[in-house]
Amino acid sequence: MIVDFLARFLIAFSSDSQTSITIDDVIYVIDAGKVKETQYDPETGLSRLVETWVTRAAARQRRGRAGRTQPGVCYKLYTKKQEGKMARFPVPEILRVPLESISLSVKVMREGEDVKVGTYSCSIERS
Repeated sequence: MIVDFLARFLIAFSSDSQTSITIDDVIYVIDAGKVKETQYDPETGLSRLVETWVTRAAARQRRGRAGRTQPGVCYKLYTKKQEGKMARFPVPEILRVPLESISLSVKVMREGEDVKVGTYSCSIERS
């Protein structure tokens, strides 16, 4: 949302825009430290949208949004202690969401094709 086109910008962005967009001249970033993500609840057997703390990697990415083209400042609305409790990296979505929803998403994207589980192969190197 642009507050005053000629003077200043107020930009509200989602977690998707953390990596997919760069806006020049952003000087200040205010990081609340929260994100909503889909998690599977095994007790109910349903996926739900849960507000959680961002990971340290996401916080670092948000901080990097300030000062891309000139010096900037990131104001964090959480303590160093809370930041220390945050996970280093996010849990991959495939481990947070049941495969049924991913399979349905693939089916929607490939509507005309016969999408079957197990017909795709990939190699994962484990260290």
